[in-house]
Amino acid sequence: MTASPVIASEKDLIIMTAAGTDRIDGHMPVSQVRLLVGAMLVVFAAVLIFLSADGLLLSMRLALMVFATTLVCWTVFDLPETPVALAGAAALAVTGAVDEEAVYGALGNDIVWLMLAASVIAAVLQA
Repeated sequence: MTASPVIASEKDLIIMTAAGTDRIDGHMPVSQVRLLVGAMLVVFAAVLIFLSADGLLLSMRLALMVFATTLVCWTVFDLPETPVALAGAAALAVTGAVDEEAVYGALGNDIVWLMLAASVIAAVLQA
């Protein structure tokens, strides 16, 4: 006799996993779902920013796109904060959304180096 899952109310969602795997009911793994959702969010943000944001210069649109991408990387992909933030700052300089001198000037700030050192110490403590 096989047992079927009991749903207590209409709002409950029961996710059953196969024994010994990270797959949900034999379907797509959770990590692939996160990658797919994140990619769709980035593409959707790009379409919104570049097609429907009238009156913005290209540098403004690029800055919004870098912001949306870093936000997705932090929340959906669950990547570490410091490398994503530094990659976002570098992307702003590479795309020309922000002047290179402004990015290099911000890297001279003591808070940036404090955050970098804190992430290195946290990585060492987790190892």
